[in-house]
Amino acid sequence: MRALRFTAALAAAFLAAPAQADEPPPIGARLGGATSRPAAGQDSFALPAANLPKEQLPRFFEGQRLFNIAFVQAPSPVKDLAGLGPTFNRPSCGACHTRDGRGQPPAGPADALMQMVVRLGIVKMEGQRGPVSLQHPAYGIQLNDRAIEGVPPEGRAAIAWEGVEGAYADGDKYKLRRPRVRFEHLAFGPLGERAAFSLRVAPQLVGMGLLEAVTEAEVRRLAQENRANQDGVRGEPRTVGFPRHANGALGRFGWRAEQPSVKAQIASALINDMGLTTSLHPEKNCPPPQTACRAADPGPRPNLSDEALDTMAFYVSTLAVPERRDVDRSEVRRGEKVFMAIGCAACHRPTLRTGTHPIPLLSNQTIHPFTDLLLHDMGPMPQSGAVRQNELPIPSSARPSASPGPMSCSSRSVKGWIVWFERRGIGCVP
Repeated sequence: MRALRFTAALAAAFLAAPAQADEPPPIGARLGGATSRPAAGQDSFALPAANLPKEQLPRFFEGQRLFNIAFVQAPSPVKDLAGLGPTFNRPSCGACHTRDGRGQPPAGPADALMQMVVRLGIVKMEGQRGPVSLQHPAYGIQLNDRAIEGVPPEGRAAIAWEGVEGAYADGDKYKLRRPRVRFEHLAFGPLGERAAFSLRVAPQLVGMGLLEAVTEAEVRRLAQENRANQDGVRGEPRTVGFPRHANGALGRFGWRAEQPSVKAQIASALINDMGLTTSLHPEKNCPPPQTACRAADPGPRPNLSDEALDTMAFYVSTLAVPERRDVDRSEVRRGEKVFMAIGCAACHRPTLRTGTHPIPLLSNQTIHPFTDLLLHDMGPMPQSGAVRQNELPIPSSARPSASPGPMSCSSRSVKGWIVWFERRGIGCVP
């Protein structure tokens, strides 16, 4: 609560002060540089970049087809679609990323996790909050709640919501939500006392190609700038192992910056969410106790060719970023100034510049992603630890959902999302 009072007081003082001559210019509408398009309602996140050459549209739409098509169990007469599972969460990318937008958590314990997954691991040392292992010995890194015929699904997570109430400095009340998870029908025994888990809602996909185009030198410069400042902000880059990178590659994608590229992120989702193999993940996701999983027909090897994977990566990389709305409204400008003044921009960097990228339309763009691509310690959230400072969500009419769902798994509004961030110990990873 002290943080909320401090923020309110600082914001009020800032807004009352006269404008400074060196005040940064307004961010404007084009968050994705030349890739940006005006928001188009439910289709805002599924449009090609505004600067995508017309001759590349066929490849874009082929990637869109692969992204949304449902894969099936092997063997199948449709060879290019065979290989789903044996255990999986959903049969297509689009089943979680509806119209390439943010997913929805379940409303209650009776609902399936249609657009949310549960990541698993084992705490390395008893009582240690920090690192977890990459693999649970019986369930792997993610609970798969579905399976093909003849293979048991791993289990089910039931989520109930607990209210967390509080008040702003002026006495106005708010209410957040905290998830309570119960595991049911676990096919290979209890998770165990040292098991850790984390809830992940499917994120929106726009801007990923632009974030890949930000140079590694710039990301590491931001980390060095963090270390030099005395403001308490400490973001660190993550180096991950990756083929053809002898010294590792800079992690950019995933809640903990596990993946270095759009292609690697898609390949990771294909194996973990759908059970589909690629050249980056050539083996099925079947932990040792899962004998039926290992005995199932794996389908073609790999299930998805490099050409198809590259086409999907091209599609995701060249999605248009919806333009920011109402940029000339006085309250929007005031909010922008407060955002800068109270320190949000120390982590959620408003402006970055891309370097040279193999997809030319992503090169040399001034973008406004509100992220620094660094890992930040988010405090004592259970099963959380350091997470990548994600780009801010795009709310309201740009959302592809049929109804205005929650901004994160703990809040249903932009205002509540900000308050959650101030009270980041309530135990929910957005």
